[in-house]
Amino acid sequence: MVAPATTRTVPVPATYKTVTNKKKVQDGQYSWSDASGKNARSRATNQCNRICLTAAPAKYNKVSKRVVAKPATTRTVKTPAKYTTVKVKKLIQPASEKRQSIPATYKTVTKKKKISEGYAKWVPIVCKSSMTSTTIRTVQQALKTKGYYNGPIDGVWGSSSRSATRAYQKANGLPVAGLSVATMESLGLY
Repeated sequence: MVAPATTRTVPVPATYKTVTNKKKVQDGQYSWSDASGKNARSRATNQCNRICLTAAPAKYNKVSKRVVAKPATTRTVKTPAKYTTVKVKKLIQPASEKRQSIPATYKTVTKKKKISEGYAKWVPIVCKSSMTSTTIRTVQQALKTKGYYNGPIDGVWGSSSRSATRAYQKANGLPVAGLSVATMESLGLY
């Protein structure tokens, strides 16, 4: 409801009208007059120059006055109630909390853990003059037999030969220092 029904009193003013009446201001009268005045000729014809009894009619004036045609009153006016449509949010279900278990997720993290201090050590290695293609082929074949070398047995000391040697040294706890004498001994080549 926007506004409730109400009643109010409205004044209705009086209405007036003008009434005109005739009001007598002087009664009629009779008087004797001499006919020898201005109109002597006209009267002489009818009355023969005598004194006549003349009648003067009563005199009236028009009098106007304002009278009440309808007295002032009041009337009651009813104002109906006004309505409008209002949208209201109504709670259907109260807020709630739902707990759902989410399983833990795991991932494997690889960490380097120092197990010993680094150190510098002199390691005897095979010198360049002894690194002939025959020696290299022998090393390549030995590394292939142990499962560390997959390249061709070509007698060339390339990157695949060097990486296979390092992998073998790490796996067997040998110093990683090129083609060392200890590596040759471990492979059974010395």
